[in-house]
Amino acid sequence: MSADVTRYLTPRGALGYKLDDAERYLRAFARIAAERDEDHFRAATVLTWLLPAAEAQTPWRIA
Repeated sequence: MSADVTRYLTPRGALGYKLDDAERYLRAFARIAAERDEDHFRAATVLTWLLPAAEAQTPWRIA
């Protein structure tokens, strides 16, 4: 999936798009997918990847 991320970002970057955040997020997700030996986006993997970030940004917690 890392090669797919590069293939997606390279032409857009060459056209002048600012992709710093997108690149960071896509490469982070590609690493998680590689650890799971996945070569396609899967909803379960996306949710697993997003959950820690969502919890960290929650201004309140139910104890």
